[in-house]
Amino acid sequence: MTLFTIKKAFHEMKNMGLKKFLKTFKFQVSYHNKKKNNKYLKKIYKEYYPYVSKTYGGKNREYPSLTKEEKNMFFFWWDGIDSLPNKAKRNLERMKELYGDTFNIVFIDKHNFKEISGMKQIFIDAFMKNHISIQTFSDILRFSLIYQKGGIWVDSTIFFTSKIDLESQLEKQSILSLGNQGMKGWFELNGEYCSWSDFFIGGRRNSLICEAMLDLYEKYLSKHKDILIYFLIDNFLMLLKLADVEDGALKRLSIYESSPFYIADHFKDELSKNNLDMIYSVPQKIDRRENYDNDNPNSIYNLVVLNGLSYEDAQKHCSM
Repeated sequence: MTLFTIKKAFHEMKNMGLKKFLKTFKFQVSYHNKKKNNKYLKKIYKEYYPYVSKTYGGKNREYPSLTKEEKNMFFFWWDGIDSLPNKAKRNLERMKELYGDTFNIVFIDKHNFKEISGMKQIFIDAFMKNHISIQTFSDILRFSLIYQKGGIWVDSTIFFTSKIDLESQLEKQSILSLGNQGMKGWFELNGEYCSWSDFFIGGRRNSLICEAMLDLYEKYLSKHKDILIYFLIDNFLMLLKLADVEDGALKRLSIYESSPFYIADHFKDELSKNNLDMIYSVPQKIDRRENYDNDNPNSIYNLVVLNGLSYEDAQKHCSM
């Protein structure tokens, strides 16, 4: 465990209390246990699917043509832009470089989140009273922002290796995400599986899926008071997928062949013709808590992330 994660854990424990922190930590540890993931999913399904099916099942919503006001990219850091760690700061700079001319880059922090997102007071109170963690708060925040404004939530850990056409995806789809085969099996029920990345998710203003997600979070909080399930966001999205909300939009997400974790898993590897497409075809998740420093000037991390090498320049580099 790094010094960063120790400090973060201590801060969470201080805010939440030891008993609640330990229970939340148990859920986080089990996050990578597929058997436990699906066990909790079945419990959520039993409790909430009848309501989801009755209220939202098979329902659709028509959206007008995409406007400039909906072309938003939301970047969140609670303590403000001056407190951004270097990796997150680099990710924000890259987003502005590639999308600043076509999207409104909206920085969200503790000072402006309420005004911009229109978040319900029940969620704000739950966060301020430590009934939900900052992670769950940000899960709710992303759906509040998309529902209120339209656009794409881009986690502070996301680095854009190249500019992909997000504008047309947002125009054609009521919901978008970084779907990849690596997510298959983490959550699986009744023949359907998790096919999204909640760290990169977008949709249209007044999105029915976002409305349903906020509704489910509110119902859960009203009944349970605390939200300690780390992956509740995925559980709720699975219910909406099973219920064919928005004409089955969650079943029609674009699935990328490459993984958003490729650079994180191969950061020391040398950039080569064999890995170019894996790196540049999908945005990459760079964990701010990990140390990617290395002495190889030709490593993927140094060339692509630190130096911002474009796909075209990467091709030239690999041909030398």
